[in-house]
Amino acid sequence: MIFESDRIIYVKPSEKYMEDYIKMYTDRDIQKSLFKNEYHDNAIIGWIKKLIKENNYTFSMIDKNTKEFIGNIEIIKKDDVAEIMISITPSKQGRHYATEAIKSIIEYGRKELEISNYDLNVYKNNEKAIHIYEKVGFTQDNKNISEDSIHMIL
Repeated sequence: MIFESDRIIYVKPSEKYMEDYIKMYTDRDIQKSLFKNEYHDNAIIGWIKKLIKENNYTFSMIDKNTKEFIGNIEIIKKDDVAEIMISITPSKQGRHYATEAIKSIIEYGRKELEISNYDLNVYKNNEKAIHIYEKVGFTQDNKNISEDSIHMIL
């Protein structure tokens, strides 16, 4: 365990959760919300194995009570700004894990990594994500990287 919040334990990515990663990242709705292209098992496995080996700030989220996989959250540090990326497995969506996780990763970044500014990009059609980001304090700005995405800052 790296850190924890009320209902979530944050751990480093592990081969232990490979089946969960594959199930989550090959889900069509998850892929549409995260990637421009469609990826299949082998590409997902290669990407996850790379994440496991690298010393980065990607964390797998585990439910404290059930010990079930929830999803992944990541901080990508860029100078004095950090980008946040999150994915929640479909069976765990709608349970407010994302809100808790985003608040927790922001606090972790502030305390452990001395990050004071955050940004992210989200597809315009991902209304649930936009709502969650706004709920935790992100606002939209005019620096969109493409026609179909929104850039948000905190």
